[in-house]
Amino acid sequence: MAVGENISILLTRRCNMTCGHCSVESSPHIKKEPTEEELLKRTRDAIKSGVNSILYTGGEPMLREKVLLRLMRECQKSGVKTAITSNGFWGKNPEKAAAKLKELRSAGLGILTISYDRFHKDFQGPEPALNIARAGTKDNYPVNINVTRTADDSELTEISQPFEDIPNARLRFYDVQPVGRAQLLDITQMRQHVEGFCNASHSPSLTDDGRLIACNGPAYFEKKES
Repeated sequence: MAVGENISILLTRRCNMTCGHCSVESSPHIKKEPTEEELLKRTRDAIKSGVNSILYTGGEPMLREKVLLRLMRECQKSGVKTAITSNGFWGKNPEKAAAKLKELRSAGLGILTISYDRFHKDFQGPEPALNIARAGTKDNYPVNINVTRTADDSELTEISQPFEDIPNARLRFYDVQPVGRAQLLDITQMRQHVEGFCNASHSPSLTDDGRLIACNGPAYFEKKES
């Protein structure tokens, strides 16, 4: 397996939410997922290929917390940086958020990204993301807050405002893409021209079913020859 400096590995497509914009159509009903040994092999293969960072994502990777920690420690032993993208459900309690963040960082976590926007708001409010971000203020640990927006971005102020007083919370805005479950959205909700090259393809991804694709998300349902 030859890859670049970075790679994403999907631990599962299972998620405790069923967001309307999800590019890989995650949900609580996904049954099939890679075993711990399969994921460990993929991680070791990626390390051997020369990557210097691995993003663990899904689905919701923290639904497989023990497996995730083992994989991260495997990377830590080899000096490979790790990152996680999560919906932050594990941060509902401030004390639990702080304890989980400490454990993740001890396992070598570099970059933590929490997704929160109008789609995630259908399942939980901003409190988990806020608790996680606040837990990082002690050491000024940055927490990325990913916000996926539509053409009607009138809710962005409401979404962003709770994070304004947290100096280590870094809001990042992305446009919804008409892939996966988002294909069911009205095309008028798309913000701009969405065809052509996407810079996400600079970071290939290993899917839950073992395919190497161009990126984590939009390429998931593309045909093999695409």
